[in-house]
Amino acid sequence: MLAIIEEDIQHALDAAGIESEDYDLEFVGPLLPPVRAAEGPRTGHRGGWGDRSGNLAQSYDHEVKRQGDKTTLKRIAGMDYSHYVDAHEGISIMPSFDSGEIDRMVDRHLREVSR
Repeated sequence: MLAIIEEDIQHALDAAGIESEDYDLEFVGPLLPPVRAAEGPRTGHRGGWGDRSGNLAQSYDHEVKRQGDKTTLKRIAGMDYSHYVDAHEGISIMPSFDSGEIDRMVDRHLREVSR
């Protein structure tokens, strides 16, 4: 196993941030795919709710920062009302974070850069 340099860690965290944004968009997007090939998209949401305006989903972002000897990945939902939506029981505005999926993404990307 090769040593991982700081730049590799930053690239791995950035890739995990992008992947987690895509994952979350699948859960809060406004429509589900059709049930049958001849039908159009259905109203409904994998995550139990949907971002009808698209504003919250468009505000998803991430930030990779180096502070001292630590490098961190910060996920962002940039709308002012994000914390109000997330406070509702059964609603997650970032399912990748709440489900632990983001941890698996980070681990996988770190393993890839260590090859």
